[in-house]
Amino acid sequence: MLESEIESWVIAHPQLLGFDRIEKIPEMYGRYHRSTFGDCLGFKSGKVYRIEVETDTSGFFIHKPEVRDKIDVVICISKSEPRSLEKRRELETKTVIKLWDFPLFQHFYRQLHHYPQFAPDQQKEIEDVFGKW
Repeated sequence: MLESEIESWVIAHPQLLGFDRIEKIPEMYGRYHRSTFGDCLGFKSGKVYRIEVETDTSGFFIHKPEVRDKIDVVICISKSEPRSLEKRRELETKTVIKLWDFPLFQHFYRQLHHYPQFAPDQQKEIEDVFGKW
């Protein structure tokens, strides 16, 4: 799944993720590239949050530390535990929203990738064998 597909879903469902609204930052934000600000801005109760959208939390660490320091929220499909203690501590300072915890996102993902819908007992059996998607 592409980050742009995840971004589109995130922008369309801000209340589900705890925001009043979410807006995508344009590629060029003033004279700065959006990578210096994050992918989106989330608005909640008059506050603005910088959001980075990744397929997995490991992608967050590709960014330079000075960019990561500016991010408030990481929204991802899955969350992997960093091996480095330093990176684990850094990730603990961020709000991480794992999209796979939301059934509505699971439905969107399966529809987009043509995964069949399984009965709950079949789903558990599949997850026991293959892990969660």
